[in-house]
Amino acid sequence: MTYPIEKEVEINKEIIKLTFYSGLTILIGPNGSGKTRVLKKLKKCSFDDIDVSQIRYLSSNRIGDLEQYRSKINQYNYEDSDYNLGDKNTGRAKHQIEIAKGDFFVMADRKDVFIKVSERLSVLFNRNMFIRWDSGQLKVFFSKKDSDEEYSVILEASGLLNLVSILAALYDDEIKVLLIDEPEVSLHPQLQRFVLNEIKKVAGDYNEQGKKLIVMSTHSTEMIAINKVNDLPNYVFFLDDGSAPKQIEPSDDVLKNKKLKELIIRMSQSYKSAFFSKRPLLVEGISDLILCNYFDNKYELNLGVAGTQIVPVEGKGQFPVTVKFMELIGKKPIILTDLDSFVDDNEVINLFVNGDIAKQYAIEKGHRDLQQFVRDLKNDLYQLCRENEESLKNIYENHPYWKDNEQTDNEKKLRRSLIAMLFYNDDAKILQWENGKDWVSIKKRLIVLFEILEQCGCFILRKGALESYYMHTKDYIFDGKPSSAIEEIEFLDNEKDETIEENYDIILRCLNYSSNTQKIDEARPIKTELLAEIAPILGQYCQDMTEKDISSIIKQVRGSEKSIFIYNNEYPNIEVNIESKILKVKGFPIKFKKGDNVNEIVEQKIKNDI
Repeated sequence: MTYPIEKEVEINKEIIKLTFYSGLTILIGPNGSGKTRVLKKLKKCSFDDIDVSQIRYLSSNRIGDLEQYRSKINQYNYEDSDYNLGDKNTGRAKHQIEIAKGDFFVMADRKDVFIKVSERLSVLFNRNMFIRWDSGQLKVFFSKKDSDEEYSVILEASGLLNLVSILAALYDDEIKVLLIDEPEVSLHPQLQRFVLNEIKKVAGDYNEQGKKLIVMSTHSTEMIAINKVNDLPNYVFFLDDGSAPKQIEPSDDVLKNKKLKELIIRMSQSYKSAFFSKRPLLVEGISDLILCNYFDNKYELNLGVAGTQIVPVEGKGQFPVTVKFMELIGKKPIILTDLDSFVDDNEVINLFVNGDIAKQYAIEKGHRDLQQFVRDLKNDLYQLCRENEESLKNIYENHPYWKDNEQTDNEKKLRRSLIAMLFYNDDAKILQWENGKDWVSIKKRLIVLFEILEQCGCFILRKGALESYYMHTKDYIFDGKPSSAIEEIEFLDNEKDETIEENYDIILRCLNYSSNTQKIDEARPIKTELLAEIAPILGQYCQDMTEKDISSIIKQVRGSEKSIFIYNNEYPNIEVNIESKILKVKGFPIKFKKGDNVNEIVEQKIKNDI
């Protein structure tokens, strides 16, 4: 599809005009303002050469008739395991069904879609999913990964069933236009963010050509990701006063206003979401939030799935009260803070050094009392700073901490700058300083302390503030301006991953600690699928084996001829390729011959490409 696309729909004899500027358009407005009616009308619209069967509408009531069994509305006498979703005739209408039932039929028919969904359920939600035909009826079961006990789909949480439905519809590449009414239904706030990220990837985000056109309506702030002014035209604002929905044109002069850019960034952040999180990640300001969100998306860390919400506290002075409050309501906060939080006083690190985890790691590093270790280290450190104030002037005067005109306490500026410069230089350069050996020794002790604090959830930016890590320019004084962070992100978009990871190592360590989830690996289930088929095929492999022979072997071992692999007989080799446009793996085609160690070949060849 070529954007923009203009459409008109009639609601209550009134023509509503919509323009789709990219692969994702979001309808926002109160109940009764017309969002659902517009989505249903769009289902009947024509889109270029797209057939009506390639347009899918997902209702907000995605559980549908499953709810009759889940809540015993009109089905009282039954066994949970007896529930089925329907027969082959029902499956033929899978793209017309507006509830989750249709998506289970898609996964029954499309092994690659099933893998896309089931791998995410396995890694992110500790669930296994099983789809089986039983006497001509489709049945679905789930189990937890650490249990052999299966249970019927009607016993699974409604939120997870909604998630399965949306993911299957997203990954189904036969669907070209996807209309989703309230994707957030029954989803935890952090999971809503995960779903939005998946939607944006399939839609191609806001400014890229995507795989399908997605239009969705929402009532959730988590589903609204206005990160820059260019995102605004992709939102349609519905009103409850009977007037037509509002949509901003990309050429509107208001989008060129620089102050609006910062306003949009600030408006899109919400402290309230931290109340729903398991592990709030507290950062000092909006710039930190912007960079952390960028890395979360770039490296697919899925912080929201891990129950982590990034919260800017606007200055290190707010950390103690915020941490104590979060702990009071049962949260386990993580902190990413500037170096001055450590140098100036002990308010922040005292939040962590007295805990059992800190004591355990301190003992492992050979320190009986972490507080005493901190006192001794700071005494030695401050004395060394005073003794070298004159001799190291050419070193510390280059750091932004020293150039900070807002800080009038020269002793604090000296300490901050010298300690930060320890982490700008390697040991070889530090040895050239006055009393170089003492400085190297101090640096090693600091690293030990910082490593212990990181194990406890306290991450200190060793080079100073976030701006100390910027690669775009080294001229920033610590102003914390969102515009500077935005410029840095635009620069990072063109940098190599290895360079970014080396430069932003501390921030990425903090985010990985906050994420605490496994990486999605689609190669893993594909290896299992291939091994289940290739071993018996090679067991009967011969020169005159036909495609029909191979299908027969697959049917014997799998119960069905369907396979996501293509087999070509090139005797004495058999070449295997994968028949899917949506699975992200590399290594195909693969050649096997009789007698090969198939486990070894499959493990070596197939790699994750996410």
